[in-house]
Amino acid sequence: MSDRDLPKDMSQYFKKYYSVSQYSGLPHMMDVPVYIFDSETTSDPHHLCEELGLPEDSTMEEIRREFNALTNIQRKDLQNKLERIQNRLGWRTKEEQRQARKRARDRHKFGLPFSPWTLQAARIISVARLMLTVDTSDPFNHLIRDITFCGVETLAFDPDDESLTLSQVIDETNAVQPVVVGWNSRGYDIPVVINRSGIPTLGLKQPEYLMAITRTKRYGPMDKRNVDVMKEWAGGGTRFPGLDAAARAMGGAGKMGKSGSGVLEMWLQEDYGEIAAYCECDVLNTMYVYVVWLRSTGQLYDNAVYNRFVDQQVKYFNANAKDRPHLREYLRQWRSHSKNRLKLPRGKKR
Repeated sequence: MSDRDLPKDMSQYFKKYYSVSQYSGLPHMMDVPVYIFDSETTSDPHHLCEELGLPEDSTMEEIRREFNALTNIQRKDLQNKLERIQNRLGWRTKEEQRQARKRARDRHKFGLPFSPWTLQAARIISVARLMLTVDTSDPFNHLIRDITFCGVETLAFDPDDESLTLSQVIDETNAVQPVVVGWNSRGYDIPVVINRSGIPTLGLKQPEYLMAITRTKRYGPMDKRNVDVMKEWAGGGTRFPGLDAAARAMGGAGKMGKSGSGVLEMWLQEDYGEIAAYCECDVLNTMYVYVVWLRSTGQLYDNAVYNRFVDQQVKYFNANAKDRPHLREYLRQWRSHSKNRLKLPRGKKR
């Protein structure tokens, strides 16, 4: 695909973000951009003030102070609960006591209840980009001949203005019109972007492409442009696995010891780097599960396509490990969970 074949807006994004494979430009080969993203959100400031019992015009410092006071009370409650467990189970073995304390910590709620997506503000969004080279020579069976990994990044953001981050997602998806991939993206991430774009005070463009791929009938023409990997792996069922469980079950890295429930606390503590690292690892897990899904549904030409994709990731992680240590940790955890078997046997078996 040459720049002359692309509209001007699309061409500038391709030059900046996307790379093509060795097969690009050959007869019957089609390049398909893939946009894998995940958003980390917190309650909208007005809703947050309401939840904390503060006036609507409260500053972030006042919100932070009230939230910290609330979590300190909750931590004291947990400590008292653990002391009661220790007194009640003193006769049990140390392992049984440890398990009881762990269950108490897991069940104890910190912070505020998670608000519905309609009351969430997009804070940090991370994106991984792929370029699929698809062989269209067989009209009934389009196979992916190559996957080019174009890197993972956290979009620029402003703690006081979410429109900076949202505008980047809207502009790129409107211009490039990629395959949009996410984990529960149909039920959460895309609706959040669409919902926030409608707020007049943010001054955002309409996310026409995201609206087009979302408001269609299931398995319609535009449905192939919106892949919610969580629902694809559920096989049409109503019981959906978590991203961490799904990635680990398939030999991926899984989450890096954090969860989305802690994002609000990290945001109020201005720990933006931790949120970005957590979000990027979620995107990498989603990408891994997506590519495994492509292989399990027979869409890859052969095992070499997957192996080349793994080589690109390992090279990228090693090259960026110094400045972004969470990528090194992700690779280490991936090797551990896969028992250091990252690649597939050679051959055309799909």
